[in-house]
Amino acid sequence: MNDLENIFRPLDNSLPLPMLNERLNEYRGHFIHCIEQNGGNAIDLVELIVKTFPAYRDESVYVGQRVSFYKRAQILVSDIWGCFNGHGIGHFTDMDRLTMFADYRVPQVLAHEGVLVYSSELKKRLERKEEIPFGDSDECEIRAASILAVHLIANHVNEKSPLEKDTGDFGERLNEPLVDVYLWRKRRQQAQIYEQTPFHRTRSIFY
Repeated sequence: MNDLENIFRPLDNSLPLPMLNERLNEYRGHFIHCIEQNGGNAIDLVELIVKTFPAYRDESVYVGQRVSFYKRAQILVSDIWGCFNGHGIGHFTDMDRLTMFADYRVPQVLAHEGVLVYSSELKKRLERKEEIPFGDSDECEIRAASILAVHLIANHVNEKSPLEKDTGDFGERLNEPLVDVYLWRKRRQQAQIYEQTPFHRTRSIFY
């Protein structure tokens, strides 16, 4: 309780963070208990996070069907895995079941490299810097196509150049979160190049 109150204290120390007890209501106030509940299963942890914390419930309706992206929940699990080098609470047996983290930057890289090819209508919409609402069909399709593209990239690399068995704690196969991290870093390192390619602009707490 005191730690949380201190972390989120206002700069002028005027008003404390409200509803502290409610914010610490789940898992005895410590997220590690949420992690430990899943026995090293990444997918189960993602599902538990989404079920418990509504801010992670990244879902849309596309052509009458519910679609789930869960970008922030998946990146949370992936960060735990990466921070602990696949050991201890960061040990997950099914990291290869997670997808890339679908937002707007990696799709920008994929479009620039010609992996994603947009229709002329969608491209004009992006070039106009039009804000695309969360759940819009174009937004859903860009995110879904990006997930499929990264899935195919990871599969291709694993078929053509399998990782050595002694590559360390991250396993013998290239997973999709690692491809995402590579592409995201590439975008950061070569920002001036990739900025030339329009990207979808969506305001959302799920990105």
